[in-house]
Amino acid sequence: MTAWTTPRLALRRGTAIGALPYEFFFGPMPPGPYWQAHSRLGDHYDAMLYLGPPASLSFSPLTYPRCAEPAYVEMRIRRMAIATPTPPGTPTVTDRLKQNCVAR
Repeated sequence: MTAWTTPRLALRRGTAIGALPYEFFFGPMPPGPYWQAHSRLGDHYDAMLYLGPPASLSFSPLTYPRCAEPAYVEMRIRRMAIATPTPPGTPTVTDRLKQNCVAR
């Protein structure tokens, strides 16, 4: 993937990457019969969007008007909690989002 031009959308069905086990990218699968029956990456994702190597990515903080919208903030918190589990002893996604909003 590192040699691909960016951005790049790569379909998974019928490819070597789609045939890889889920654990290859995400670590241990959640328990349960569904995950046992659907163990390949292609079972869960139709495509992958490659935006470039991590060092080339940048992130934009939320602007104040968005921080003032409770429904938007709650949606961001839900998505952040799914995307980035909080390790013990570190600020939660809610704490981080509030800190970012206060700083604006």
